[in-house]
Amino acid sequence: PGTLEYIATVGDKVAALAKEQLGKPYGNAAAGPDAFDVSGLLYYCFREYDIKVPRTTKELASFGVEVEKEDLLPGDAVFFYNSEPGTIQYCGIYIGGDKFIAARNSEHPVSEMNLAGNYFTERYITARRFWE
Repeated sequence: PGTLEYIATVGDKVAALAKEQLGKPYGNAAAGPDAFDVSGLLYYCFREYDIKVPRTTKELASFGVEVEKEDLLPGDAVFFYNSEPGTIQYCGIYIGGDKFIAARNSEHPVSEMNLAGNYFTERYITARRFWE
């Protein structure tokens, strides 16, 4: 008695699966398991837990339930713009501690990035929760 067993949420499991993809290459129109494009990483990680999500970044950004930035939990999807302010162009999976994992581009593999860094703070648009 007195020992509480940690029960992982689906979000925790999605975040853990995203971490397992670190270092995998970027692939145009790739949705895993060997390579990923930006939305393909989310598509793969959520579908592995039977969460039927859309395939494109834009569709993902209007799926599920909106989450305030201060209420992010591991497994939430985070969305950004790259070059056009206000236009959703990039996404990743939040893993906690102001970090998220995303496929990047043909020069960089799937990577962990800092949500609190200037680049992503300035370009942050929204977050969505696809599980609960």
